[in-house]
Amino acid sequence: MDVLPPGAQFRQNARKELTFAAHSDPVRTVTDFLVGLAKFLTVSPAGIAYRALLGEAQHDPEVSGLVAEADLLAAPALAVLDRVRARLENVPPDRFAVAELCGPVVLLVMSGAPAPTRPALQAHARRLVAAWA
Repeated sequence: MDVLPPGAQFRQNARKELTFAAHSDPVRTVTDFLVGLAKFLTVSPAGIAYRALLGEAQHDPEVSGLVAEADLLAAPALAVLDRVRARLENVPPDRFAVAELCGPVVLLVMSGAPAPTRPALQAHARRLVAAWA
């Protein structure tokens, strides 16, 4: 049995659960990712553990360092952004694009709101695609 370094299992699970096929319609690609992100954060054991770590990171510098190092959402989000960048000219190439994509979903879930619905996530995707077109 292989022993993974701390955080590696979380990264593997996040990468696996947040990988989606690209579509010719960037709104669909972004929506599929956002739906998967909401599901990851609310249903997946790895996502639920990640939420707990995010909360603890606000009070514990060691946990904060681990969360920052693992950065579970950045790689899958960047992969989605790379996929839609071919069709959208103005997708920012920086970490703010990841925050624009993931931030609203993470905020809603972390604040205790019900998981966003697919139509709500699709509306968010449409706004992002319109801004990045």
